[in-house]
Amino acid sequence: MSGFAAMLDRAAAGRAPSAEAALALADCDDLAALMEVAAALRDRGHGANVSYSRKVFIPLTRLCRDSCHYCTFARPPRRGEAAYLAPEEVLAIAQAGANADCKEALFTLGDRPELRYRAAREELARLGHGSTISYLAASAALVLRETGLLPHVNPGVMSAAEIARLRAVSVSQGLMLESAAERLTRRGGPHFGSPDKAPAARLASIAAAGAAAVPFTSGILIGIGERRRERIEALLHLRTLHRRYGHLQEIIIQNFRAKPGTRMAQHSEPTLADHLWTVAVARILFGADMSIQAPPNLQAGALERLIAAGINDWGGVSPVTPDHVNPERPWPELDALARATAAAGKVLLERLAVYPRFVEEKERWIAPALQGHVWRMADAEGFARTEAWAPGAQVPPPPMPVTGPLLLDRAANSVGSPPPCGQGNRICVNKTGISLLLDSVRSVNDSYLFTHMRLPCPCGEGLGVGVARLLQLRCQSHHPLPTPPPQGVREQTEFAARDDSISPEHALARTTNGRRGALRHPGNM
Repeated sequence: MSGFAAMLDRAAAGRAPSAEAALALADCDDLAALMEVAAALRDRGHGANVSYSRKVFIPLTRLCRDSCHYCTFARPPRRGEAAYLAPEEVLAIAQAGANADCKEALFTLGDRPELRYRAAREELARLGHGSTISYLAASAALVLRETGLLPHVNPGVMSAAEIARLRAVSVSQGLMLESAAERLTRRGGPHFGSPDKAPAARLASIAAAGAAAVPFTSGILIGIGERRRERIEALLHLRTLHRRYGHLQEIIIQNFRAKPGTRMAQHSEPTLADHLWTVAVARILFGADMSIQAPPNLQAGALERLIAAGINDWGGVSPVTPDHVNPERPWPELDALARATAAAGKVLLERLAVYPRFVEEKERWIAPALQGHVWRMADAEGFARTEAWAPGAQVPPPPMPVTGPLLLDRAANSVGSPPPCGQGNRICVNKTGISLLLDSVRSVNDSYLFTHMRLPCPCGEGLGVGVARLLQLRCQSHHPLPTPPPQGVREQTEFAARDDSISPEHALARTTNGRRGALRHPGNM
C-alpha cells in the first residue's frame, strides 16, 4: 500500500490522479483505503444525500441489430408480435407512471433494428417513420405533451444530427460506454457481432452529445472479461470527454449478471469486492462532484457497502414497471431503499432525470421548450418536487415524513446519554447529538431552528423544539415538549411561515425534507 498512499492522500485533498497514476491503481488491492478516500470525496460533494429517480420504463422496441452475448433484452422478431410499441401503448405506460408520481419516462430500445430486420422497416413505415430514432423522438414528444413526464432516452449509438433531434424532446440522454477494450469485440468476445459496441463509435456519440450540450449518462459494465486496467482506461476516456464538455451527469458502475439462455449464462460474475473496488476507483478518478451510481437491484444485499464505496445515486427505480434489461432482479421497494440508505447514514432524495447542476444552468443544457416542464418539477436545489404545496398556494402543506428513519434513530442513540434527571432508561439527546444530525443532513433551516428555537429540558440538556419535531422526539425526561410551542418560539417560525394561513407547525414540518430549499422555489413564489 505504501506506493499508493501519497496518491490517495492527494486524491483525498481534491487532486484527481493523472492518467498514469490512475492506471497504476489497477495494482492497488487495499480496498479499505480506496473506499475510505472515495467515501470522503463523496461526502464532500454530496453530503448525506443519496438520490434516485422515480421512473417508468418504456421499452419502445426489443429489436436490435447487435448480438451482445449477455443480453436478454434484445430479441429477434416474433410471429404475431409487433416490432414496436404503438403510440397508445407508449402513452398507457407513461400515464401509469404519472399516476404513480413518477417524474421520468425512460425510453430504452435496441440499436437501429431497421438495419437488420425487414419487420422493423415495415412497421416503421406503417407508423409513418423512416427510422427508429424518428419514432423515438415522436414518442418522447407524445409522452411529454400528454403526461408531463420528462423523457430520458437510451437509443444507442447516435449521430450528431440524431442527438440534436432528440435534445428537443428529452431532458437527458444516455449511452453506456461499457468498455473501451477493443479486444472484447473480436471473435469469442462478448461484443463480437455487435457493431454498435465498438468503443470508438460509442465514444464518438458521447463526445457529440457533449458538443450539443446534452446532459448525458454513461458508465461501464464490469465482469464481462475486461481487466482492471481496461476499466480504468474506459473511465479515463469518459473523464477526458467530461473535462472537455462538462456534460456527464453520472457515471454508472454496473455489475454483470449471468442470465439463463444467453451465451454467457455460465460466465462467472464479478465479486462484491470487485464491484466495490471499481466504484471506489471511479469516485477517485472523477472526484467529489460527479454522481457515481450503482443499480440497487443488481447488488441487493450490499447497498450499505456500495454507499461506503462512494456512490451517491441509485439510478432510476420504478414503482410501476420492471427492469426490462434485468427482469429477474426486481427493483427494491422505495421504503426499503430508504431504510437501507438511512442505515448507511444517508438520506434518500428524489431527483429528476436531469441532475440539479443542469437544472440550475437550464438555459445552457435544456432545450427552451422543455425548460418550463423541468422548472415546474424541480425544487429550489434542482431535485424533484415531491408535493404540490408551494408558498402562497391555497392548499395546506402536506406532512413531510423523514426519509431516513434509521439515520434519526442512530443520531439520537449514538450520541445520547442517560438523562441526569434519572427517568428510567430513556435517552436525553443533547446539543452535540443534534449538531451531529444537522451536519449529516446539511440543513440550514434545521440549524436555524436549533439555534433560535431551543427549549430547555428540565434535566438541563438543551433540545431545539424544531429539531425535536423533526426527529419526532420529546425531550427525554418526564416533561414532554409543549404542543404547540410557546408564543415566543412560535414567533421564531415566521421565517418559514410568511403567510398567516401557514401554521408554524407546518413551517416546522417543512424541515423534515432532510435538505434545504423546499421553502424558496422561485417558480412557486
